[in-house]
Amino acid sequence: MYAVVDIETTGGSPNTEKITEIAIYLYDGEKVVDGFTRDNMCTLRLSRKLLPGHRSYSLGKLCGDLGIEIENRHRAAGDALATVKLLSLLLKRTRDAGQEDLLAQSISPNLKNLHPDLDKKTLELLPEESGVYYLRNDQNQVIYIGKSKNIRKRVLSHLSNNGSRRSIELKESIAGIDYELTGSELVALLVESSEIKKHIPRYNRAQKRKTMQYGLYSQKDEKGYYRLSIEKTANRINQSPETCFKNKAEAKAILSRLIERHWLCQKLCGMYDTDGACFHYGIRQCNGACIGKEPADIYNKRVMKALSAFYYQQKNMLIIDKGREEHEKSVIQLENGKYIGFGFLNTETSYLQMEDITDCIRIYEDNRDVQQIIRTYLNRHEVEKIIRY
Repeated sequence: MYAVVDIETTGGSPNTEKITEIAIYLYDGEKVVDGFTRDNMCTLRLSRKLLPGHRSYSLGKLCGDLGIEIENRHRAAGDALATVKLLSLLLKRTRDAGQEDLLAQSISPNLKNLHPDLDKKTLELLPEESGVYYLRNDQNQVIYIGKSKNIRKRVLSHLSNNGSRRSIELKESIAGIDYELTGSELVALLVESSEIKKHIPRYNRAQKRKTMQYGLYSQKDEKGYYRLSIEKTANRINQSPETCFKNKAEAKAILSRLIERHWLCQKLCGMYDTDGACFHYGIRQCNGACIGKEPADIYNKRVMKALSAFYYQQKNMLIIDKGREEHEKSVIQLENGKYIGFGFLNTETSYLQMEDITDCIRIYEDNRDVQQIIRTYLNRHEVEKIIRY
């Protein structure tokens, strides 16, 4: 009895290409007695979808969790038989749950022209969790740092991105991948900011200049009225903005909402260019600060109330959010409005007492970027708990 095996691939290099199809025919010397053709299926990817919650999806650990015995571990026959048992369980789960479409999703992504030193096994072990990832070149230098709520998905997007010359250059330079889980998306943002400043990765530099390009600035004019303006942060390096935005359209949209909500003057907010009264004054949505009719002190109180949305309601606070695992919480500390740092608290061995919480904090540098990250995140997202003290 003979087994004739044919393997189709995306190319001839074992380092950069992948198997797309396998055909096997059993031949008894006279005729073909059996055979099959099969697309390459990734049981690890299918396991992630159908069996969520496992800390590891390596064959050995996953089979151990599921009670599947592996004989002759790390030998082809033993591992293959264990994979057959795992696949049998997965196929039953897909049929029982009516999720046959997941089988198509388990096909490995078509990743081409990757660096020959990149171990593809590391890709399958990347977590689908929040954290920071580090892309390294063949000199072990960090060339890009990013954050994501799904590290695996984001890294794979880099490795399949052919959208620009720079994206292709980055993809082909990736020879190693590291990551750090954070649980909390806010912690991931803070770690990313700190690590980019520390390593100054080549492929982060241009991107960094593109983020948060516009700021909302406030300044009193000669008549004592607070004026608001949207300007490029690069042009106001000596003044901190009230808040920052990725682009001018986003800045205008949020300032327009503040104008409507707090009856601010369009002219004094830089949204209506005129020598006289603003448009809102004509339709009685402005009290006349633009023409000196409303006293500056009364108008300024509404401006400060509008801007308070971008300030911390209390200068001392602990921001509690989800941790890296089930019995853990992330903690971010601010004291007197200053960012102290963050840490992780094991809720099985510690109670949410002030001493336990502050003991877990790792000290980090406070700076303008960190302050903006925290303010923006709290304005737009929910966290599990905020303790003010």
